[in-house]
Amino acid sequence: MRLWSLQGEAVVSALERGGVVRSSASWTDPAFLSAYAWMQRQMTRTVGPPPAPGLSPMWAWAQWHSAHQKKPRLNSRAHFPSGTRAVRLTLEVDPEEVLLSDFHAWHCVLNRHPLHLSEAEDEDFEVRLQAVSGSRSKLSGPLPTSLEAEMKHTWERIFDLTLESEYAFYSRSERSIQACLWEIRTEQVVLFERFIAR
Repeated sequence: MRLWSLQGEAVVSALERGGVVRSSASWTDPAFLSAYAWMQRQMTRTVGPPPAPGLSPMWAWAQWHSAHQKKPRLNSRAHFPSGTRAVRLTLEVDPEEVLLSDFHAWHCVLNRHPLHLSEAEDEDFEVRLQAVSGSRSKLSGPLPTSLEAEMKHTWERIFDLTLESEYAFYSRSERSIQACLWEIRTEQVVLFERFIAR
């Protein structure tokens, strides 16, 4: 499977030194630790356990902007802070080692929001949330167990790349599809291209 991973320049040095790069929770923004922990559990369930304890996912793109723009453009301003020296790695990875998901839908997990397929489904959840919490939008703190479980169950929809809904999803050809893997190994790297973020 062809993937592209945007990494800091230090990753190339690490690959040259040790032949493998892995991520740890210390690289994760503390605001997103619970979302990353959720993704780690999904990866363990689908692609298997990490090769070492305490690993966080490495991120790549299977489809950056759409089926017509799979490879991330280096001139995009969204990748790194301006002036950062970085690298775009072109990878060839065994599909068994990869968990694909919808990038935009992933933001429901990051922001602790249910991933509903219709306005009616959203409305129903908000009414039940208001009944127990007094607020239709109080999702930042703990929820009652049943609503928390329901919300997390909706997050699994990020992995169904065939799912289409005008409310929540683009068609597969228009999606941004991210890839999570436990590590990047030298033998997976087809090409690396250095760039300076705009």
